[in-house]
Amino acid sequence: MFKLNYLINKNMTDMTKIRFYLKDPKGRKETCLFMMIHYGRYKMVKGRRQYLPLKYFIGESIRPEFWSKRANRAKEAKEFPNYAMFNQRLSHIEEIVRNLVLHFKYSGDLNAIKILRDSLDRHIKQKRPVEQICEKSLFFFIEQFISEAETTKSLSTVRQYKNTFRLLLDFSTNVQKIDFQNIDMSFYAKFKSYMNKAGYSEAYFSNQIKYVRLFMNEATERGYNASLLYKSRKFICPQVTADKIYLTTEEITRIRTAKLSTSRKLEKVRDMFVVACYTGLRFSDLVRLQPSNFNHVDKILHIRTQKTDTTVYIPLSPEALAICKKYDFSFPPINNSAFNTSIKEIGRQAGLVEKVELLISKGNSKVRDVQPKYRLITSHTARRSFATNAFLASVPNISIMQITGHSTEKAFMRYIRVSGEDNARRLLTHPYFSKK
Repeated sequence: MFKLNYLINKNMTDMTKIRFYLKDPKGRKETCLFMMIHYGRYKMVKGRRQYLPLKYFIGESIRPEFWSKRANRAKEAKEFPNYAMFNQRLSHIEEIVRNLVLHFKYSGDLNAIKILRDSLDRHIKQKRPVEQICEKSLFFFIEQFISEAETTKSLSTVRQYKNTFRLLLDFSTNVQKIDFQNIDMSFYAKFKSYMNKAGYSEAYFSNQIKYVRLFMNEATERGYNASLLYKSRKFICPQVTADKIYLTTEEITRIRTAKLSTSRKLEKVRDMFVVACYTGLRFSDLVRLQPSNFNHVDKILHIRTQKTDTTVYIPLSPEALAICKKYDFSFPPINNSAFNTSIKEIGRQAGLVEKVELLISKGNSKVRDVQPKYRLITSHTARRSFATNAFLASVPNISIMQITGHSTEKAFMRYIRVSGEDNARRLLTHPYFSKK
């Protein structure tokens, strides 16, 4: 007989503690999420217990800016619309772990740790619909498609693919098993109902249908799929006009000239936001600016955008040029979540407190939301403000679109925020209305 070197506390279910942590918590890209399980396993060292937690990779990843260490969950953020499902997945994993620990409560086997790890592999990493095993299934194809996209598409695009993939997996597991032949109007209706109950907006549902159609079209072209039921004229991406705000030139000036509190961080965020208002840059491109992106002779900024992988050329206004010079043409690093929190405080200090009413699509209904304007400001507000103000200043649409990257005038007109009154004021300068 041999003496056990590794023991498991008989009351370990009472002391099971589960924590998730990031592999690279200070990084700016997606990083792996690990789980640390303290379940009472220990060994005796010089007459004292030395506890041995299990470290386990759960197969998920997240950007550090969207993770709350204190809550041990993903943050509720508009930039991470899949946070609710992500957190639901973590809660499900915790439940699996506690049930398995209960199963091994009275085990004193030397291999208990290996058995637990193998059980986690079976229940967590392989807990997918049976159809995935088949090399001709929908989920197998989507996995292959995403693997290819990781070498050819931008990080943000791949993230969108993965979000849709997770939603479809969850739907197939909890609502109705699906494969190529099931993607029809019945699926469309049930998927919409499923997303409505989960609290997703109509705009987000429309986005997911866009990627479902993309997956199906690719699979059809490659010979994986023979069913064309998804091509029904009713299987559409609903056109949802997002009710978003923009800042007028006067409001941008109020932000630019506001006397902020002594926080140096607020000043940096304010300066970056104002530059975005004058250039139309996305946040992902704004934080990547380097001196090499500037033509100092012609006062033109040029950058290859991260989202569309195209080069844009932007004339620099005196205000934007002065701010860029202040930072030697390279802004300090900051994540989007922190930026959005700070810009709201800046808006408050700048006096943007007027009440704004928005109508938000939730399923088949509209929800009225009234908030002070500063609470609605995000990093993307700057880009929308640039496009809208340029339009109101009678800059030709095609010239604005070459900066914003909109491929059609129809898409551009949906993007900008112009009220009937704004449009009437703009037309006052037109010869047709200004002639005697």
